[in-house]
Amino acid sequence: MAQENHGAAQNDLIAYAAGLFDGEGCVVYKQYRVKKGCMKWHINLEIAMTEIEPLHWFYNIVKVGTINYKKIRVLEKNHNGDGGALIEKL
Repeated sequence: MAQENHGAAQNDLIAYAAGLFDGEGCVVYKQYRVKKGCMKWHINLEIAMTEIEPLHWFYNIVKVGTINYKKIRVLEKNHNGDGGALIEKL
């Protein structure tokens, strides 16, 4: 009985991960030539979110990939009205 409950819980986690990727994920692919007549594919799966906790949940469920942090670029206007300054935050 405990084994059946564990399988159902695992299926729920997999369904959560699939739904998260379906809603927030992105697939990027590119084909390029590596040798004469030989083509290679580069396939990248990404999830970009502002909250880190769901990404850790996703990573713990699928057990593959990496989590990378990107700098946030914000344009702030100067008070004297001569344009803005690009500020990078981490």
